[in-house]
Amino acid sequence: METTTPKSNSKYAGFLSRFDGPFLALIGTVLAAGYAVRRLAGKGTEVEQPGESHRAVSGEGDAKSQEIFGKNIPRIYPGAKILVEEPTNDAAFVSRDNPVGILEGLGIVGDPADGTTMVSINGVNWCVALGTMWNG
Repeated sequence: METTTPKSNSKYAGFLSRFDGPFLALIGTVLAAGYAVRRLAGKGTEVEQPGESHRAVSGEGDAKSQEIFGKNIPRIYPGAKILVEEPTNDAAFVSRDNPVGILEGLGIVGDPADGTTMVSINGVNWCVALGTMWNG
């Protein structure tokens, strides 16, 4: 499921009915990313990240979630600058080492799977985080 619009029969439909347009599509993107992380949770796809002192692992769920961000967010908000925690060469994202432009116009900052260690053991304390800002 990589749709940006949650199904009307989902448990989120009542909450999401308050929103429309791009914001609803952004929420749908976060939900789709979360579903992707959950599908891949605990499958042994996590790897240690050398030089990353703040966390020990990154998983296939992180990569899939970030791929969903990169596919959907530029379509929803063309021209938005997107900064994510995971390293990437994808042109949809600004460099995390030099995030030029992130404080100009619409900036979107995300963590594709915050709590990857919990995901790796099929735990429940993790989330897909995404925040927006205008001119920093």
